[in-house]
Amino acid sequence: MLNIDIKIQGADILLKRLQGFPKLQERALVNALNVLGRAAAKEAKKGITQEYNITSRDLGEGIGIIPARGGASGKQKLFTVITAKGKRIPLYDFGALPKLPASQKGIPISVRRPVTVKLLKKGRRHPVYRSTSAGSAGRMPFLARMTQGFGGSAVNHTGIFVRMDKLLRNRTRTKGKLGGRRGLHQVIREVRAEGIPAMFLKIGGEAMRQLTINNGAEILAQKINDQIIKRNL
Repeated sequence: MLNIDIKIQGADILLKRLQGFPKLQERALVNALNVLGRAAAKEAKKGITQEYNITSRDLGEGIGIIPARGGASGKQKLFTVITAKGKRIPLYDFGALPKLPASQKGIPISVRRPVTVKLLKKGRRHPVYRSTSAGSAGRMPFLARMTQGFGGSAVNHTGIFVRMDKLLRNRTRTKGKLGGRRGLHQVIREVRAEGIPAMFLKIGGEAMRQLTINNGAEILAQKINDQIIKRNL
């Protein structure tokens, strides 16, 4: 959670005009917090997409808002929460080249053409060489189009993948019989970069902070003034 203390020039004068009207004060504050929260979430997305080589579509619904609310004592929530959630983003989404896999059958893995990606918009393009993640150390990631889905709902999905060793811990069922086979077998996993929460902590928080400092006073003052006008105070 990002806590920002801001001095709002002139807000104290407006608030004095609402003295004796606690519900109006609460309504003005809740409205201001929610307007500012929505703008802050939008600014966080903008900051991330300006830094990283991805689009707002890649972020999806990963950055959201839990709005402030008024109400009876004990049910009030006079603060806004900006949330960041989601899985790590596929490395392929960061401008992978080539876009489509080409056949490299018969070419030794050590001399195959690597996939390149560009993580940062102002950064350089980097080849994706041998993986160093646990279970896949030393293996060359590869570009492929995989068929994924269950129950006949298969979807063609292009991405950067790597073969990994996975420990088979549970007994498996084969042809209706339980087998006791254990040990390592290979699975294929998609290579992913940072997730939305990590990007939010690096970039989004500062973008929100600057927006709040620059626009918070104006938004709060406007919402207080709205209540003054409605009630002819």
